[in-house]
Amino acid sequence: MPSLFEMEITKLKGVGEKRAALYRKLGAPTVGDLLRLYPRAYEDWSEPTPIRDTVLNEINVVHATVVKTPTEHRVKGGMLLYKTVVTDGESDLALTFFNNRYIPSLLREGQDYVFRGKVTGSFFKREMLSPEFLPISKSLSIVPVYPATQGLTSRIISSAMQNALLLLPQTLRDPIPDALRSQYRLCHLGFALEHIHFPKSEAELDVARYRLIFEEFLVLQLGLMRIKRGRKEKNLHPLPNRFPAEFEKLLPFSLTNAQRRAISEAISDMAGDSPMNRLIQGDVGSGKTAVAAALCWCVVSAGMQAAMMAPTEILAAQHFTSLSSLLEPAGIRVALLTGSVKAAEKRKLYASLEAGEIDLIIGTHALLSEGVAFRDLGLVITDEQHRFGVGQRSA
Repeated sequence: MPSLFEMEITKLKGVGEKRAALYRKLGAPTVGDLLRLYPRAYEDWSEPTPIRDTVLNEINVVHATVVKTPTEHRVKGGMLLYKTVVTDGESDLALTFFNNRYIPSLLREGQDYVFRGKVTGSFFKREMLSPEFLPISKSLSIVPVYPATQGLTSRIISSAMQNALLLLPQTLRDPIPDALRSQYRLCHLGFALEHIHFPKSEAELDVARYRLIFEEFLVLQLGLMRIKRGRKEKNLHPLPNRFPAEFEKLLPFSLTNAQRRAISEAISDMAGDSPMNRLIQGDVGSGKTAVAAALCWCVVSAGMQAAMMAPTEILAAQHFTSLSSLLEPAGIRVALLTGSVKAAEKRKLYASLEAGEIDLIIGTHALLSEGVAFRDLGLVITDEQHRFGVGQRSA
């Protein structure tokens, strides 16, 4: 029987096959992956403002009672509006929602809610358009914001996360030993998972975040040490130790000094006696993909194949689009392999890959599937490798 962390996401309350496909796109095919899908930001709902003191054209949090059930209004073009009024006992606030048929059942007359949104209007009349809201009984001081996708809002993910946390066993096994946790003042994994998603204070969030960051770096370091210890000593895929000037001509821009240095150092390793094992780190937009493309070009030019693995189908597709447009004019054959590729197409990709008819394959963890074989694989690039398990990176 699979553990909670290996349980298919479809086993979670409220997640059918259609919604499960959206979670897979976000990199969460299992309940465990969902629990490791951390919020990208947090909203502070802890200090409601009296309606009369709200700041116009800024985000405000208001605690108020629904005066009347939202009423439906149809406007030109077929759009539906739902309008209601809420009050904090001293001032009123008009609310308007667009094309949301569930609003009348979600906002009950006489019930208290916390609303968050931009306040517009004037000194005499204030309004919120499509604010977020929570019943006062469920309101949180700090609300998580998740990396949503079309059809899967942050609120839907938050609800699924609450259901997933309810499944955590009372005696959850922590992969970090007690002695190590004590030495570095780390909280238990169960506390960290619960409070990274639904912290009641900034202090709880800091404790959870510190623990999970520590674990992430620890797993990464152990994985790299394991790979280094187990790899072959001899470099079976040496490259000529020269900068790829021909590749640079393909680029619509000039490489930065940092990009040139990263490429040169990697090629120097790839020309050496031992296999290269490098971590390239940089901010978003710093040009890591250009470095990866240069190394792929070098490997393919030397008659070998390259593979790039990304944690989600969205990221894999983005890499495929950018790298194929850059490298295919140079005669490099690029293909995409993800879990959503149909079986017949996968068989064709497997055959082409093994025959050497594909130079660069880009994909998700589907690249680790049984049946994937290469004619002569010379380079593997793992994007956002911290989002893969040690076993996946080793494979």
